Amino acid sequence: MAQDTLQRGKAAAEQAERKIEEGASAVAGNLRDLNVTLIEMAHANINAAFEFARQAASARTPSDMVNLWSTHLPKQLRLLTEQAKELTELGQKLASRSAPSIMPDR
Repeated sequence: MAQDTLQRGKAAAEQAERKIEEGASAVAGNLRDLNVTLIEMAHANINAAFEFARQAASARTPSDMVNLWSTHLPKQLRLLTEQAKELTELGQKLASRSAPSIMPDR
């Protein structure tokens, strides 16, 4: 009886160890996906900022700057809105992919 209980405990511990390893692997992959997405977003935002700075440097009059702002701001707000939506979707996807690997078997 004690030997049987010990074997079941050992099997449960080994299964828990496998689940932890699977969960850690899934989380690492998910973090890699998230990091790639964040880097791509940062790249897009930096490019937009440099383009704005380039155009601002060539503005001749205050009305040129007003026009620049009035075209740049809506584009940047659209980009940030798209990025926020993408991050939300990615977060939900990553959470759903990670959850099964850390949930106990029933």
